[in-house]
Amino acid sequence: MYLELHIGFRARNYDAYSQRPDVDLRKQYLYVGIGLNLSKLLRPYADTPVFNYLQMPYTYVPFTKKISGPP
Repeated sequence: MYLELHIGFRARNYDAYSQRPDVDLRKQYLYVGIGLNLSKLLRPYADTPVFNYLQMPYTYVPFTKKISGPP
């Protein structure tokens, strides 16, 4: 399969909240994407496992949804 499904979660500004709880800038995001499996595409030319751990820019289409935090 040359396409792969990406699912993830990202949180920001939690460290700043512990220092100043009166200013709440914490944000949470849910991430879903579809990307190209470069390991499989490039296997005939170079058999390297690096693309199992590294997602090259512009090889995926992300869909990000903010699930909590200020606007």
